[in-house]
Amino acid sequence: MQRSEFLLLVGVAAGVLLALYADAHHTKPIILEQVPTSQEEVLSELLVGDLIEAIPLVIRQTAFQPELDPEEWYGTDRKLTDFEWDALAQLIMAEARGESFEVQYYIACTVLNRADSSLFPNTVAGVIYQTQPIQFYGAWTSERYEPTDTVWEAIQMALEENRTPSDLFYFTSEGWLPETEPWKRVDGMWFSRQGD
Repeated sequence: MQRSEFLLLVGVAAGVLLALYADAHHTKPIILEQVPTSQEEVLSELLVGDLIEAIPLVIRQTAFQPELDPEEWYGTDRKLTDFEWDALAQLIMAEARGESFEVQYYIACTVLNRADSSLFPNTVAGVIYQTQPIQFYGAWTSERYEPTDTVWEAIQMALEENRTPSDLFYFTSEGWLPETEPWKRVDGMWFSRQGD
């Protein structure tokens, strides 16, 4: 078998695996009528550059990560895989590395709330890498961050005690999202609940 045939076979196999994963984790997407312009610009930039570089990370998460028992972390009842810990920490660093502990905690709670809701994928990794539409632009950057201790603590606290409304699904640094119910503004981030 020639190298080009082998690469084609690998590409087809990866595509099939991704299609099967997407079909198995399909949920009705929540499409907002209006996306802030700056996010549209960010997405178009990501599609040109970072998204291509991020694809291997997503393939590793969706297709090649074995079914592992979740790792226990500091005795919490809820368990995440090592990959999910890393993905959630990277998301928080990308979206709120300059923000307070409280903001980082609420972002972790938002992701956990989505994983618990029937409106979104049922795993933390599935929520973070959800498409149609892309929910968390920060997850699609190829830049890697060294998580701070406060990020790990924020995730830990969210796992131990999520004190947010169960329908807190959205956050943005652009203001309240259309068609959502405002919940709280903390520093430079707006958090909102599922609208009616």
